[in-house]
Amino acid sequence: MDKKVIDIEERIPQLKQKRKRKKNTKFIVLLLILLLLLSAFLYFQSSFSKIKRITINGAELLSKEAYLDLLTFQEGDSMWRLPVDRAIQNIEKSNMVKKVTIKRKWPQQVNVTVKEWKHVAYVRQDTIYKGVLESGRIYQSKYDLPIDAPIISGFTKRAEREAVAQQLVKLPSEVTLLISQIENSSTKKSPNRVHLYMNDGFEVYASMDTFAKKMKYYPEFVSQIPVGEKGTIDLEVGSYYRPFKEQYDAEKPSEEQQLMDGEEISQENQGDAPETQGTEEEVEADETTE
Repeated sequence: MDKKVIDIEERIPQLKQKRKRKKNTKFIVLLLILLLLLSAFLYFQSSFSKIKRITINGAELLSKEAYLDLLTFQEGDSMWRLPVDRAIQNIEKSNMVKKVTIKRKWPQQVNVTVKEWKHVAYVRQDTIYKGVLESGRIYQSKYDLPIDAPIISGFTKRAEREAVAQQLVKLPSEVTLLISQIENSSTKKSPNRVHLYMNDGFEVYASMDTFAKKMKYYPEFVSQIPVGEKGTIDLEVGSYYRPFKEQYDAEKPSEEQQLMDGEEISQENQGDAPETQGTEEEVEADETTE
């Protein structure tokens, strides 16, 4: 079988063209790399890589400006070199904040979302109303008067305030808004007793252990009481209601009792008179004998 003979002169142009294509490919790749590096350099040097806007979400107890001051970066800083962890730690040092998240929103925005401790009550200190947080901490309220939460009194320790706060958080908002004031009325026999003054005129005694569990039924308790009648609802053990009028009548002595008490006092005074006179006569006799 005859072998086909290829003339070397015919292959030279093909080899040259193949080498040329390889060189062109390498050149294009190098050119693209250079362009990418140049673009990256120009991008990082330009304002397009800088933070243009910082948004604060969830700020209620502190102003947005206060949170911006707590951040460890600001507008104009690099989007790529954000000290996120350090900023989160700095904000969480605030007693108001429960949790914070920081996320980049490309190309030039940073979103900061804070979850604050819930404001549940007020406490009066030095003639000033201060807020009480869900954590039991006291903070300087930006409100002048307590209008959306009850006032608590007699809870001097943070653990006590936290216990009250945790119970209030569990209550439906419609019940919380009915509470005007909560007093610590604990005794040796009832160390967890609290006394509530309600905005609708009722008073409630409850145990801190079961406070939220029972108080959520408060509207149902009140609906069973005759319209216009007010009194005390005791929820410490079971549920018991006593009208104010009944309490007042029990404490007020009757007219018959008042008359009897008056007669007893009169008789005692009359019985004392002769005894006093006898004593005076004996003294006079002693003086005469001398």
